[in-house]
Amino acid sequence: MKVIASLVLFTICSTTISAELLTNTGFESNMTGWTVSSSNGSVASSTTANSGSKSTKFETTDYSSPYSAYIYASQSVAYDNSTEYTFSIYARDNWSNGGQPMANAVTLRIEYYNASSTLLRADQQLFSLPKDYLWHQYTFTSTQIPAGTAIVKPVFGTTQDSQWQKSVLFDDASLTGVVPIVQEPHTGDLNGDLFVNFSDYSQFANGWQISTDEVDLYDIADNWLAEYCEPLAIVSTLQTVQQYSPVFFDINSVSAFSNPYNPDDISIDIIFHSPDNSQITLPCFYVSGNSSASKWQGRFTPQQTGQYSYQAKVYVNGVYEGYSPISSLTVTESSGNGFIHKNPDSYYFWKYDSGKAFRGIGENVAWDTRSYNNQMYPYEYMLPMLGNQGCNFVRIWLCEWNMPLEWDTLGRYTASASQRLDAVFALAEQNGISLLLTLNTYSEFKSIKNIWGTGDDWVRNPYNVTKGGPCATAASFFSNATAKNFYKKKLRYFIARWGYHTNLGVIEFFNEVDHLYADGDASVPAADIVSWHDEMSTYLKSIDPFKHLVTTSFSYKWMPDLWNVSNLDFTQTHPYGTTDNTYSTITSFENNFSKPYVMEEFGYSWESAGTSSNHYLFRRELHMGMWRGMFSPTPVLPMVWWWENLAYYNDWDVFAATANFSNQITADSDGFLTSLAVNAGTGMEAMGVQTIGRMYVWLRNKTSSTISSATLTISGVQNGTYEVAYYNTWLGTYSSPSTITVTGGVLSAPIPSLTADGDMAFRIVKTGI
Repeated sequence: MKVIASLVLFTICSTTISAELLTNTGFESNMTGWTVSSSNGSVASSTTANSGSKSTKFETTDYSSPYSAYIYASQSVAYDNSTEYTFSIYARDNWSNGGQPMANAVTLRIEYYNASSTLLRADQQLFSLPKDYLWHQYTFTSTQIPAGTAIVKPVFGTTQDSQWQKSVLFDDASLTGVVPIVQEPHTGDLNGDLFVNFSDYSQFANGWQISTDEVDLYDIADNWLAEYCEPLAIVSTLQTVQQYSPVFFDINSVSAFSNPYNPDDISIDIIFHSPDNSQITLPCFYVSGNSSASKWQGRFTPQQTGQYSYQAKVYVNGVYEGYSPISSLTVTESSGNGFIHKNPDSYYFWKYDSGKAFRGIGENVAWDTRSYNNQMYPYEYMLPMLGNQGCNFVRIWLCEWNMPLEWDTLGRYTASASQRLDAVFALAEQNGISLLLTLNTYSEFKSIKNIWGTGDDWVRNPYNVTKGGPCATAASFFSNATAKNFYKKKLRYFIARWGYHTNLGVIEFFNEVDHLYADGDASVPAADIVSWHDEMSTYLKSIDPFKHLVTTSFSYKWMPDLWNVSNLDFTQTHPYGTTDNTYSTITSFENNFSKPYVMEEFGYSWESAGTSSNHYLFRRELHMGMWRGMFSPTPVLPMVWWWENLAYYNDWDVFAATANFSNQITADSDGFLTSLAVNAGTGMEAMGVQTIGRMYVWLRNKTSSTISSATLTISGVQNGTYEVAYYNTWLGTYSSPSTITVTGGVLSAPIPSLTADGDMAFRIVKTGI
């Protein structure tokens, strides 16, 4: 081994999650163990519980402005040397009458005191509470514990900051900490820093400098390393893991670097040998520390069952420098589904690793609540609400104003944005939602304001030469070799940190990239945009061990050459206005480019979210667009924009009724679905799909008057008996099924009376010969 002085060593992860630190967490003993403070409020026990038989009820009753009633409950626990604490609680409204969520209805706070009971610091987060009579979990993590902490006091409660009283139920509180494991001194830890690393080796090697035989010195050093090196290892509880479940690898390194985010400077990979003998390279990412002692992490989700072997390797300045001993990981079968991939057999669905079909339904929630927007619609409100309606797919941007991963400094990644994205992934997973993440939007490369007075972001873009970047113009971003190299490094970091998430459904390079060549000031040659996407998608596919779906998007003026890039898995545009042409738009793209199409944005208008006087038009187009998409060959139903406005008007019922029927089709079909020709007579818009033994039909009255006594006719069906159920597409309810017998290959079913522009659906199931 010729590069002893540069060898990197690894140590085992040294933290664990504490046991529950609170008592009476479910309030089964009322408020025993809790200290309550209040102003104009009352506390009582309730039999409406998230779990167990009781919860606690907080009611504020302040009738005089300024409104300042509050109720807080706390417990004091001894500091246990944790490096961070996570405090969570379940809450639900108790006086629900629908309408907007209650702002600041849930307060979570962690206070730190020294031994003299002097407050050192208080960390707090406020949450909105939906008025839906449902339990919602709220979680808050506090890090960087103040020096001198002796007492930790978690506090929860509610405040009244308007004329409206609040009545909130709380249940199942929890406080846990991340506690360092005190490691016993290691025989090879010569300098007493609890790590066996190059510093110890140097101390050891100094005693052998009198040797004139360099080969002997290397042999002695190798023996010492073999005896005392602690191997790369996962936490012991995860030496066996279920298929499609994540496992983390904590790595300690003593290799020198200047910028740990620059893989040309330093990079660490874990090499896996899979049960089928294939090799997987997992990029790892920097967590903390300096060039003399740094911590890295690898995040892996195994897709095969059986025995994996793995070994970490480090490269400095592009040169291989060292490795860890080989270790093993056992993966057992699970009921999970894994990652979402292309489906070679159908444009109606994508397919999980497990083979199960996936069809997306959801909307854009492109950014979190901003300071000048309505504060009631953060991801903590929107994602649970969508999940509760049966939705499973959401589009989110990473941009200057929303989790900007690389905006302050080129080549350095923003910790706060990364931590927020970690939390959003966890929140989405809790609510059964897969994410389409958009890495860039066109406005980041524009210098002229849009119709909303924003969008001139190039002046602040870190790729701009005036901000220290390599690009003299926005257009050169797509051709400048240095800029492309920086972007690839960001892609590597993205995969290393978040690629393991099975609910990372799609990686999208750009939102509406056509604005950079079709209009405005950027004037990027179309050929450069195509070439850039070809290069970046090829690179991304080469470093992504989980093979996520990859795409980009256009607004209205697409480039055929771009959609012919083989590593862009599906096409996307953003058609606004009427959704009458949904089916023809979808099939036209698919016929032209031989890959699926997704209507990634749509809505009644692209210019504004509308007003109370015309919101019914937005609501109608939301409904029609999703139902037309459901009966079109697309793996994701059309995704509406204007999410805050739809939430404000409580249009959740539109999502719920649509998702109920769409998810039924997915469950029934098991990934096999084809179009079905149906006839409902003059004046009816009619669409149909079918799978083995089942047919589904959507009808809309296109006329301006009620249609009565119409008949649905489907030819070419097998003879036998069929159960027909009508579905109310607005209420989400089925009628009692009726039985129809087919003897001549033609099914005829009466259509209930449909008012002008009214619509309905059928579910038809073959029940007998």
